[in-house]
Amino acid sequence: MARKKLQPDAQPHADQAPDARPLNVHPVVGHTRNRSLRVVVLSLGVEAHAVLPALSAAGVESVVCTQAQRAEDALRRERFDALIICPAEGQPTPHSTLAWVARRKDLPAAVMLHAHPTVELAGLCLRHQLADLIDIASPAPDLRRRLQAAAKRTLLERRARAQENRQRRSIDEMRTALERSREALAEQVGGVCEQLAGSYRDLTGQLKTVALASELDTLLRQELDVESLLRTTLEFTLRKVGPTNTAIFLPSSSGDWSLGAYVNYDCPRESAEQMLEKLCNVVAPAFEARPGLHRIDSPADLCEESHEALPWLNDHALVIHSCVHEGECIAVIAAFRDRRTPWGEQTLATLRLIGQLFGKQLHRTIRTHQRHIQKSAWNDEEAA
Repeated sequence: MARKKLQPDAQPHADQAPDARPLNVHPVVGHTRNRSLRVVVLSLGVEAHAVLPALSAAGVESVVCTQAQRAEDALRRERFDALIICPAEGQPTPHSTLAWVARRKDLPAAVMLHAHPTVELAGLCLRHQLADLIDIASPAPDLRRRLQAAAKRTLLERRARAQENRQRRSIDEMRTALERSREALAEQVGGVCEQLAGSYRDLTGQLKTVALASELDTLLRQELDVESLLRTTLEFTLRKVGPTNTAIFLPSSSGDWSLGAYVNYDCPRESAEQMLEKLCNVVAPAFEARPGLHRIDSPADLCEESHEALPWLNDHALVIHSCVHEGECIAVIAAFRDRRTPWGEQTLATLRLIGQLFGKQLHRTIRTHQRHIQKSAWNDEEAA
């Protein structure tokens, strides 16, 4: 069976760019044994007629290029089974071209056609990852067989690259999904941690409050008279709240209020009691019907309502706690200190607890002393 020869007008000229006319090329699929092989010939100083007859005799279609860039352009536009490098006989070994072939992993399998192959040249091809070194004078069947082996290697490498690309895309998709899941999980964990931290802070605060209440209640229950109860309460307040001016105002049978006990921190010693008496006339009537803890941000307004002049109070932060039991105010606690030492939330909670427990114990003490008479006669006995 006669082999089909490649016509001279079916391929570019050796000095013509490979893109001089479009090439009709189909993708390489399956085996290459029963179809024409298509190669790009990179002729380095070798005339095309010195190479093409051997390729044509082997039934190989070829596109001849004289520059590596043109060969790369042809390989990029279409699919070929192999790249054939034909160095000129007697010229230096084309190391730069071989390095280009080794560097480009997307090229088809490369082989070298040489008129006088040597062991040194074979080692050079091996180091630069060429598929084969073939003598130009090889018989046509042997040349085709070895080019088919190179084409098969090209096909396997392309399939491996396609598989690698699919795996890389799959890994990228999985990594993206895992990253999204990690971010979502991190947000959930962060929210849970914040909730746990808030719960821990709340629980710690509650435990501290319980411990403080237990300590104070134990101290106050030991006091069975009002004077000792006032002294213990003020000492405890000074120890837990810090340096603070504190006064406790008590009601009398006539409905007036008087200074029961106090702790002077920074008021003038000689006039402290008089100052606190004036404070009693302002604070107690204003808060006897307002149970609980109150923080006064503007003491000047409070003094203006009562028509009492307390200029020394303007530079202080004031807290009032009205101790009301069963609808009756039995004591008013006033604490004030310099504005440069403001009241914190924990301090306010401590003062509220002190006021509540003090009010309960004060009522218990009063009831103990007057347990032999009716409650309706308490005021009568006090008046007598």
